[in-house]
Amino acid sequence: MPKITLRPSFSKDLDGLRRSSRKHYQRACEILLEIQRDLDPSAPRRAETRIPKCVKYELPDGYRLVLQRGDSDGVMVALSVGTHDHVSSFLDGHKGYVFDEKTGQLRELRVGTATETAVEMVPSAALQAEQKIPHQASLRCSTVSPTTCFEI
Repeated sequence: MPKITLRPSFSKDLDGLRRSSRKHYQRACEILLEIQRDLDPSAPRRAETRIPKCVKYELPDGYRLVLQRGDSDGVMVALSVGTHDHVSSFLDGHKGYVFDEKTGQLRELRVGTATETAVEMVPSAALQAEQKIPHQASLRCSTVSPTTCFEI
């Protein structure tokens, strides 16, 4: 039987949902109970790439419920519940976060890095002859931003 750890902000989200939309609150609670009972939740599920090991469940009317699997498959951390915009804002603000399965607090941050690679582009002899370029210029362009080129 999987255990679900509630983040402190999740508890606030769930309480707000209980006051504002009883129907969505009940549906979120049903999904949480299904997970605790080791049943497949009856809500549509989508993988989420902004947070590692994250699963997003769709509730009616565009509401969402987001959970993260712990290191052991027997624990899940409830991260956020609410409207699509609220959940999307949470996911954007917590990219790469890994939450502690006991406390629900941030345990580590996994950041992907992008390296900038320079590519040298030199016009061919045929192109130079065709365009009658007086000198051979080479361009250095960024692969991160291909529109950024400069002559060297």
